[in-house]
Amino acid sequence: MSIFNIQQIQPLKLPSLSLADKRSLPSISCIYFVLEGHEIVYLGRSTDLHFRWRQHHRYHDLKQLPYVRIAWLEVSDAWLLQEIEMALIAWFEPKLNQTSSNSVWIERLEYLLANPKSDFSSLPTQKMFCRLAVLMAEKDPQLSQRQLAKETGLDITTINRLFTNNFSRVDVGTVEVLCNYFTREVGDLFEMRNPEDIPQRKSRKRSNSEVEAA
Repeated sequence: MSIFNIQQIQPLKLPSLSLADKRSLPSISCIYFVLEGHEIVYLGRSTDLHFRWRQHHRYHDLKQLPYVRIAWLEVSDAWLLQEIEMALIAWFEPKLNQTSSNSVWIERLEYLLANPKSDFSSLPTQKMFCRLAVLMAEKDPQLSQRQLAKETGLDITTINRLFTNNFSRVDVGTVEVLCNYFTREVGDLFEMRNPEDIPQRKSRKRSNSEVEAA
C-alpha cells in the first residue's frame, strides 16, 4: 500500500457489499468498514476478508440493523494492517469500536509508511502462544473442547483455533470469558514464544505428550 492521507479516505466510495451478501466478499488483505446507511458503525482488519466474515463476532448484532454494508480498503502490506486499523479508528471513531480518538496512532502510522519495512527487520520474530490446552489440562484432564464451549458459550471453532494455536487475532470478549472461566490472568493464557517452540496441534484430541510439551 502506498502512502496515503487518512483524511482523503472515503469509505462510502469504496467497493462494498450488503451484509446479506457477505459470502461473496473477496479473499483479500484489507481494512473493512461496516456501514449503516452513511455512518461507519464498525471498523476492522483482516488478512482474508471472506474468511473473516464467515463467522464474525459482530454479525448477530449487525444483522439487526437495516441497510448494513461492508466496504473494504485493500492493503497489500499486511504487516501494516494493525497500524492502519488503529489510525483509522482514531480518525473515524466508529461507535461499535468503543475507542476514543488518539492522534498517537495516526502519527505512528505516518512514520511507518514513511520508513521502509526493512527498517524493522531486526524486530523479534517471536509469536503469540495460547496456553489454553495447558489450562484445560490443569483444571480437568478430561475437559474437552466441546465441553468448554458448552460451559463458556464460546464457539467450538474459536476454541479449537486457540487450542491448536491456529489463530491470527483474538476477540477481547473471548479472552475475558476464558480468563474468568479459569480464574487466571491474561498472561496465564497467552505468552510470547519462538515459532520453533510452539507445539503443532492438528486435532481436537489432546494427548499427554502434547500437554507435557506445552
